[in-house]
Amino acid sequence: VNTEFQTDRRFVTIMFADLSGFTSLAEILDPEEMQELLNACFNVLVPIIEKNGGSIDKFIGDEIMAVFGAPLAMENSAKAAMNAALEMLEAMEKFKMERTQSLGIHIGINSGTVVAGGIGSKGRMQYTVIGDAVNLAARLTSAAPEKEVYVGKESYLLAKTHFEFKKLKPAFLKGKQEKIEFYKLLAKQKENSSHTNNLLIGRDYERQEIMQFALRKNANKLRLISITGNPGIGKSRLLDACTDELKKDFIPVKVNSGITTTPKPFEGIKQLLTIWLNANDTKTQTQLLTAIQLALDQRYFQFTYEELDWITQFLKPNAELPLNQWINDPNWAGRLSNILVSLLENLIQHQKVWLEIDNFANIDSYSLEILSFCTKSELKSKSIICLECRNPETL
Repeated sequence: VNTEFQTDRRFVTIMFADLSGFTSLAEILDPEEMQELLNACFNVLVPIIEKNGGSIDKFIGDEIMAVFGAPLAMENSAKAAMNAALEMLEAMEKFKMERTQSLGIHIGINSGTVVAGGIGSKGRMQYTVIGDAVNLAARLTSAAPEKEVYVGKESYLLAKTHFEFKKLKPAFLKGKQEKIEFYKLLAKQKENSSHTNNLLIGRDYERQEIMQFALRKNANKLRLISITGNPGIGKSRLLDACTDELKKDFIPVKVNSGITTTPKPFEGIKQLLTIWLNANDTKTQTQLLTAIQLALDQRYFQFTYEELDWITQFLKPNAELPLNQWINDPNWAGRLSNILVSLLENLIQHQKVWLEIDNFANIDSYSLEILSFCTKSELKSKSIICLECRNPETL
């Protein structure tokens, strides 16, 4: 069957798990017994890999090659691979005791950018990953003694807050011109950090570009940044890292449009303004009105009492009734949109805001129209709107 595979560059983690002891067993066991023993071992190890999000790339005799991060992307592929590796060591010890056979396992793990896609001939294609990161994972496996897991530097940096390691003496590995830095995986450690504290591996260029764009001194118009890519490649983590660095220069406002394909009308703008104006959803309507008036007065905006009442009604929790009436009447919907456009434009112009909108593709059409109007009006502002989504065509 001639199957087409899409080829792309991905940041993944590769694992090689090599079973030891089978060569000597082959001298005393029948081929059928060897096959049964090997398959029984794989039946123990493969589910552990798959449970942790990995996919089996291939079986190479008594060795497993697994990939974490392709074809399905994941945020921290190194962490997932190391969780699997520790479970595999434990499972192999139990298997060895049950079978009373002299068997063992040694594992190599490495992370890096690879080319993922179809490899083979016209009539026979297989999905796999290729690149130097794969070669290094294989070399680490060969270097690792039985019952040990050797980890490349990139994988270590990605997962060092989740596991305990021992740094090993840099060494020349087969096929490498320079000494390689690598680590021995020891055990899990207590979770004590969020994903925003992890180093951004392979994203230095993108981070620097965003920071340089954001901190331009002569910027005096509203600017847009778009971040697109497949789920799990680290878009949100990249933006979170930039937000942390820009807090001293911008007021950060983050909105998540969610994963629903049928968002409520105006939901995106409502969420944005609720965060921006500190309109806490536990307040009564009177308290909410007072909070909005204070917020608007502090920012030197002028709205009539009627318009303030509209804003209050709009931001009120579970504001289904008036909102439904406004949407069903074109005149009311148009007037509400005009008020919200005016409010958003004033906020953008009078504050230096870093507005981050995650999952932009799922934002509702009403909110999209309001944001589009603001961005097309060439507002004089030092604010930045940053849009994150999967498909660039959405933008």
